[in-house]
Amino acid sequence: MTIHVIGNACVDATFRVDRLPRPGETINATETAEDLGGKGLNQAVAARRAGADVHLWAMVGDDPAGTRIAACLAAEGVGAAQLERGAQPTDRSLVIVDRRGENMIVSDVGCARLFDPFAVSGAADRVARGEWLVLQGNLRPEVTEQVMSEGRSRGCRNFYNASPLSASQTVLPECVDVLVVNLQEARALSGFDAPADAMRALFGAGAATVVVTLGGDGVIFCDRQGSGSLPAHPVAAIDTSGAGDVFSGVLAAGLDRGFGLAAAVAWANQAAAIATTRRGTLTACPSRDELAALVSENRRQKEPI
Repeated sequence: MTIHVIGNACVDATFRVDRLPRPGETINATETAEDLGGKGLNQAVAARRAGADVHLWAMVGDDPAGTRIAACLAAEGVGAAQLERGAQPTDRSLVIVDRRGENMIVSDVGCARLFDPFAVSGAADRVARGEWLVLQGNLRPEVTEQVMSEGRSRGCRNFYNASPLSASQTVLPECVDVLVVNLQEARALSGFDAPADAMRALFGAGAATVVVTLGGDGVIFCDRQGSGSLPAHPVAAIDTSGAGDVFSGVLAAGLDRGFGLAAAVAWANQAAAIATTRRGTLTACPSRDELAALVSENRRQKEPI
């Protein structure tokens, strides 16, 4: 089935520093770089490299950055028929990464905030029963909920990575089939501090599948068949920006390919670990060959993929 990633695409400017700045403090970067990114673009490319048929729905500017994003999608084999070009400049993010790989991100999401993917007459007809709608938190909350509702009415499956979490969003949207959150987001949406309690509360609130990523403590997950957990892979992380998007994109592809939840989470967990060992956002995503090799290795080791 097709995966429709509905979100944002942007240009990331990364500043590497010895440590993250304190409030009011100015520090000098040790290195700077520019990369393509945005949660929508990152997840679309990760899912495509994981073997899924993927279309990205997003708005970019009618500028060189937007042209660069369109060229990237073409090179990756991601469908871009729903890539809108607007008068607003293409969104940008400032990523600050310290020597431990921890990051801070500030984004200008003007295009994402203007984007309404189903506003054009007939646009919703481009999704079909059984296909996946993968959404994140960069679109306006009311647009995200409208897309999920329309998708549900058409028999689509809604995959929601609730990041970044809007300050006004304290309730899980209806029509969520798969929810992916980090611990901070799980706490904000559930009201529970303990990871397992937060996960159970979100499952009880209506999400059919809940996955909570815990950084260095691994990942926990549950669905109607039960729950499980996996430890973090022991890697030397140098940059965690974008790793969560790799996780979500590969997870969506695994579920689309028919992997069980535990197997899809395991694959996504491995892919995200690889991403943390590399610099950049989109450029840190594992290649098609690397992702395929992980599946082959898991099968040799009789893992449930």
